[in-house]
Amino acid sequence: MTSSQIHFLKDTLAHHHQMRDALDNKASFLLGISGIIFVLSVVHLEKIGFLVIAITSLIACLFSIWTVSFPFRKTKKKAFGLMCWWGFEKMNFEEYTKRIEETLESDKAITKEYLKEIYALSKYSLKPKSSIIRLASFTLTVGLVAGGILLVLGV
Repeated sequence: MTSSQIHFLKDTLAHHHQMRDALDNKASFLLGISGIIFVLSVVHLEKIGFLVIAITSLIACLFSIWTVSFPFRKTKKKAFGLMCWWGFEKMNFEEYTKRIEETLESDKAITKEYLKEIYALSKYSLKPKSSIIRLASFTLTVGLVAGGILLVLGV
């Protein structure tokens, strides 16, 4: 395996981890904003517009909490290789050492481990997290717009 191939795989994996961290940060930010909006709107629940805003911001909070705290990857343990804790958590030291040594014997095996980790991270972490964050953002936006319209109409 050439050094450029190794760098490519390492950079791709690092990029995926950075994207996962960015999604967690976005979900945390959305949780904070939704929480503040919820608290501010709960005070005025006698108006339907504020009720709509409170409900949708609470739903956005729940989606955000789910995104940050739910271990998406852990549900698909068998999809992970030796680079992820879930790929080897049930192995004893001897089994783990043997698998690592077998992997390090060939460039093809190393490449396979990288590809397995990159694919699993994308499919079982990035994809579900980004979908739920989009749903949370959409829910909050729709709630703010609908609640704002109701407040302007005086309902």
